[in-house]
Amino acid sequence: MAENLTYGVSPSFKNLKDQLSTLYGAEGVEDLSPLDQQRVGIYINQAYRECYSPIDGRRPSWAVANYGIEIPEKLQTHGEFIEGSRGIFLDDPVPSNFCGSYIEVNKEFYTIAQIEDNEIKILAPWPEGSGRYPATIYFSAYELDREVIDVCDSPEIIGWGKLSPMHDKEQEITMRASYSADFLPYPSQHYGNVPSIAHKGKDFHVDRPLWYYVDNSDLQVYSEIEENSDVSKKAIRNRFCLYPLPPQKQSIRIRANILPLELTHDEDIARLPGNVVWDILFPIASATLAMSDPRYNGDNKEAIFKVAENAKLRLKSLGSNQKKKPIRLKKRFGW
Repeated sequence: MAENLTYGVSPSFKNLKDQLSTLYGAEGVEDLSPLDQQRVGIYINQAYRECYSPIDGRRPSWAVANYGIEIPEKLQTHGEFIEGSRGIFLDDPVPSNFCGSYIEVNKEFYTIAQIEDNEIKILAPWPEGSGRYPATIYFSAYELDREVIDVCDSPEIIGWGKLSPMHDKEQEITMRASYSADFLPYPSQHYGNVPSIAHKGKDFHVDRPLWYYVDNSDLQVYSEIEENSDVSKKAIRNRFCLYPLPPQKQSIRIRANILPLELTHDEDIARLPGNVVWDILFPIASATLAMSDPRYNGDNKEAIFKVAENAKLRLKSLGSNQKKKPIRLKKRFGW
């Protein structure tokens, strides 16, 4: 039996704007001024994001997306280095979505801050003399999609198993540090010694990854960038970072919480389960307009807020797609 994809009024961005424009007394969004047209679109997208990230913090199940990423094997190449410069020209191109990875040169590791084909930039200027050097790139950081807000539990390497979480970059630095003392107390003491850590950049581990952490700190100084209108460069992206540094190709499965990209084109349709755009998204957008726009002077604000409240209750009831969940997993008899 074929799936029935028909619906009443199409929940397109254009129809949503037309319906919301009636609160201004207009027949459609074209009757509004350009500024008001933008405002109507803003209210709709605010409601759309609330459907994925409610104010109470209880994210619905449809706010989770599944991703599969492939980490390439290490790249051995040569590059032209200039003393005091952060730019490096390599013989081979580098995929642009691996900023935050490491490049090894003369047994020292440097963080890659920017990638443009064969040209990369590292965080700190090249300290040694200018010339041509062999280099190895370890793809240990992967830029996730702009929609990704945070990564769910238990990402896993296919064919190996789940990755354990690290807290942040600081734990990676501690992991590769050399401890010269430990926490064991002396026989006459009742407290341990604070460990002495000798940080050495050469202590990076290169092996199959065991840990992961998610980092979205800036790798570029944006005040030094002349072009500020490039969304791909200005957008804050999460980086999925691995440790130890992987020398071989790895395939990884990830589940992540997302916020959808804004509805932009007239034919765009909001992605919600059960086609509940008119039941949930539209009432929330109407309440946002009535509450925040001082020019709205209708006498039905209380009714609009009540309908929006009911829509949020319905949103909460649809948030779980599996009603029966066990407290703990038990193997069935004979398994």
